[in-house]
Amino acid sequence: MLDPIVGLIGPILLPTLVTILTALFGVIAAGAKQYLGQKTTDLLRKALDEAMNRSVEQALATGSNDPARDVVDYIRDTMSGTLKKLGASPDDLLKRARAEVVSKNRAPAPLPTQPVLRD
Repeated sequence: MLDPIVGLIGPILLPTLVTILTALFGVIAAGAKQYLGQKTTDLLRKALDEAMNRSVEQALATGSNDPARDVVDYIRDTMSGTLKKLGASPDDLLKRARAEVVSKNRAPAPLPTQPVLRD
């Protein structure tokens, strides 16, 4: 009794179902690619931030004449692949290094961990 109905609907239903599943898989794959791309970018930026902070502290500790330039040189030497993937230009990197150096130079001294007792 259902055989004639399945025989008529089957050729229409199967390709439609395959098309829907293919589109669904494509949407899921595109979303995963975007999510993983964002995660990768976040990890690269975090690594660049950490390297920038370390190199600024090192340049200031050594008493460099041009700490921002030293920071940029260090970052370019050690993280060229990261810079390329992030699309960071040398000018932007130098501006950021200068801002970081100024920020670290103006940072107030850390507060003592224990109160100072006075008589």
